[in-house]
Amino acid sequence: GINYQWYKNTTASNTGGTLISGATNSVYMPSNTLLGTNYYYCVVNNACSSSMTSSVSGAITISPASVAGTITGTAAICSGTTTTLTLSGNVGSVQWQLLDNSVWTDILGETNTTLTTAILTQNSTFRAVVTSGSCTVANTSDFNVVVNPLPVISGTTIVGAGDSITLSATTPVATINPWVSSNPSVASISNTGVVNGFTI
Repeated sequence: GINYQWYKNTTASNTGGTLISGATNSVYMPSNTLLGTNYYYCVVNNACSSSMTSSVSGAITISPASVAGTITGTAAICSGTTTTLTLSGNVGSVQWQLLDNSVWTDILGETNTTLTTAILTQNSTFRAVVTSGSCTVANTSDFNVVVNPLPVISGTTIVGAGDSITLSATTPVATINPWVSSNPSVASISNTGVVNGFTI
């Protein structure tokens, strides 16, 4: 002759809650699809119409599953510069990490969806760790940033008019464009690497 009725509440109180339809057994398992924080209690009646209310449960929080999302940004930069990476489509809080000697290391203070890197002088790999509540963390795919060395230009300083100089430029990945003179009235360039005229 004992009847049970469970209620849920958004505050830690065993009054003023919302009746849960069909929750009339002595045991109740909250739904794991009801996102947010809720509290639960039960009202018990017997055949003599006396009623008792249980104490309120502790907070039960249901969080959405963690979703890593996708990183976009400039994947090739020049040495001595920075790049900005953006995370989109994530569900949960963010912590950016840098791969340091095969170990992922948190980047201190970088918990927004946008990361502006420090000045980079070598190839670097980044990722975001995303955590929703107490759910299992989700890691993005690695984002590799290629850092290109700056071009190197070399030559010999000359003084005499009519002398020539051979200039050379080296760069591992970039295209070397035709040579130009910053002051054409002083020096002419044949675009074969030889400069005729004064020092430039």
